[in-house]
Amino acid sequence: MEVNKIKFHKSACGVDFLMNMLYLNEFSEDYFGSCLYSADFFEILFLDSAKGTVRLNNREVTLTNNMVLFISAHEKRQWNVNTNELKGRSLIFQEDFLNEFFADKYFSLRLHYFYQLSYTPAINIDNTDRDKLCDMLEEIKSELNNSKYDSGHIIRSLLYYILMKLNRIYGKRFNLTAESPQNSFAYEFRRLLEDNIRYKQRVEEYAEIIGVSRVSLNKAVQKQFNLPASRLLKQRLSQEIQNELLFTDNTIAEISDTLNFSEPNHMIRFFKTLNGVTPMAFRNSNKQ
Repeated sequence: MEVNKIKFHKSACGVDFLMNMLYLNEFSEDYFGSCLYSADFFEILFLDSAKGTVRLNNREVTLTNNMVLFISAHEKRQWNVNTNELKGRSLIFQEDFLNEFFADKYFSLRLHYFYQLSYTPAINIDNTDRDKLCDMLEEIKSELNNSKYDSGHIIRSLLYYILMKLNRIYGKRFNLTAESPQNSFAYEFRRLLEDNIRYKQRVEEYAEIIGVSRVSLNKAVQKQFNLPASRLLKQRLSQEIQNELLFTDNTIAEISDTLNFSEPNHMIRFFKTLNGVTPMAFRNSNKQ
């Protein structure tokens, strides 16, 4: 199955920023069509009204009015919506924009709602918070459309508030830690998983790269994400297998080889233990 890829064009907002704020009716009709695609930017959608579903990798999210939907960069998505009833705003930005503005290479990883494997990537927020955040989105839109010498600073402060406020709300909703990390081991581990899960599938390998013991890494991951490092690794590997099953026509043996399992039966046992079904049963059920 072919996955189309959409790239961010910084000229689209008229200024040299790797971010934008768009009303949903400003997107092309194909953007919310039924085709499968991924994008090289993060997206937060503030849905005023919505009816239908969106598939994000292997998960299907039912859309509702007044929902905030979080989509991570490179996440495969497929919409099944009534575009006539789809109204709202979308905040889009590339990771380089966050890194440049906030000088923190782990910033996107510190946001609970991105790269989320355990909880739904969507929440409903109360009207007071929603109105305040949408007002800030309008300010960002105004600064982008009428850029001045200090627009970058204003946009940065507004964006920071929006991202952190949503992070607080999301964390409270799912009882996730709001404490500042004592070290960056947990975030470095999570970042490395995104880049290396196809090749490295033992916690020890990541601990060696980071330069800490497996015990220290596990303590950091457990404290920050409320999961042992091995569990987070298995979740991410399972998601990678699911993506292969759903979005390619590769055989079980080919997927096993691609993900560096010693033999297909090992991958089948691993997958069934985590998901309760065999890879082939998962593929057949979801493709139907």
